Amino acid sequence: LFSYSKSTDTVKKVGPLFPDYSPYTWQTAGGWYFSATLPTILYMDDGPRMLRYDVFKKEFQTIFDVTAQFGTDRHILQMHSSNDDTVHSATLRRTSTGEDLGCLVYRETAKQFLFYQKVGTYDECHIDKSGDTLLILEFIGSERGLANRYINLGTGVETRVLNAAGTGALGHHDMGFGYIVGA
Repeated sequence: LFSYSKSTDTVKKVGPLFPDYSPYTWQTAGGWYFSATLPTILYMDDGPRMLRYDVFKKEFQTIFDVTAQFGTDRHILQMHSSNDDTVHSATLRRTSTGEDLGCLVYRETAKQFLFYQKVGTYDECHIDKSGDTLLILEFIGSERGLANRYINLGTGVETRVLNAAGTGALGHHDMGFGYIVGA
C-alpha cells in the first residue's frame, strides 16, 4: 500500500495490505476498487461474498453473501458501487461450470437483492454512481456487438439499445450520475 499526497506530490510506502499468512496476499486484486467517498475503504470479492476492507484498520466487513439467496454453487465478480456506498452490482456466476447467470444488485440499507437474469450471451453489468440505473452488457439475438440493457431500479423499467448502426450501444464505458461515457 502506498499513499500519495496531492499537495506535495509525494508517494510514501505504507506497507502490506495484509499479513503474510492472509490468503489475500496471493490474489491479483483484479476487480478490487477503492470507495469513491471513503478513502481507506477497499471493495473486494471473495467467492460468494462482497467485502469492505479498511486498509488502515485492517478490518473486514461482509456487505453481502449470495449463498443464502442464490445457493452454494455461486460466486460474484465484476463488482461496482454507487458513490454513496449503498448500492452494489455484481455478475453472478455458477462456480461449477463458470456460466454467467446474470446481474445482481444489492441495496445495502434495505438489505435487498434484485436479480436480472441474462437474456443473451452475458458480458457484465455496472451500477451508475447514483445507484439508480443499472447497465447490463450482452450479446442479444443475432446482433453482432454488445447490446445495452438499462434498468431503472426505482421503476423496474428496462430500455434496450441494440447494436444496430448508429443506435449508440456502448461497450467499454464508465458511468456517472445518470449518464454513461463509452465507445
